[in-house]
Amino acid sequence: MKSENQISTVNKIFLVGFRATGKTTIGKILAEKLDWSFWDSDFLITQEAGQDIQSLTRGGIDWQIFRKIENQVLYELSRMENVVVSCGGGVGVNDVIDEITNKTFGDLNKEILDNTKESIVILLTSKDESIKTRLKRQYKNKKIMPFLNTENAKMSKDEKNLEVLIEKQIEDSMATFQERKSLYKSLTSIIIDTDKMPLGKTAEEIISYVRK
Repeated sequence: MKSENQISTVNKIFLVGFRATGKTTIGKILAEKLDWSFWDSDFLITQEAGQDIQSLTRGGIDWQIFRKIENQVLYELSRMENVVVSCGGGVGVNDVIDEITNKTFGDLNKEILDNTKESIVILLTSKDESIKTRLKRQYKNKKIMPFLNTENAKMSKDEKNLEVLIEKQIEDSMATFQERKSLYKSLTSIIIDTDKMPLGKTAEEIISYVRK
């Protein structure tokens, strides 16, 4: 008989989805319940680069270096066992072109997710208004993320009013979210709405999927 923490052959859980859908928070709860290690890919990228995301992307003007490191980090994580991974919002869906393969890094990351054995990919999603509310809370707590649209990032450079900048970033984020919705659904058939239940219950639901 399997114990609580013996979960079929799956030893890697990848959480994907847009900003502010609960990937990091739920990922930590999952890792604790399973007694696995937790990794946040955005954090690992900043460690590898020695810069925060805002600096690494020049406020969202240039995502090339970030996406290249992200792809390398995802590959390294895919080779680990007993891990819960919170993936960045652009994993599997971003449109930055890799100059070597001429594919998008979104496509390259999707290939890694599709080909990783003994793993499961979970898409976390939320209603638009929930995401906007969480983003506002994060930004007002000084967790400012870079623009996802490079042209908007360039236009924001001279903006000195923090409140206006936050509103612009939220508008930019929500526009990108609409563009990515169908792409997110192509990553996995397992989709969980994090608005529908407490975070602990969401983690339990994910564990039930893994046990199947």
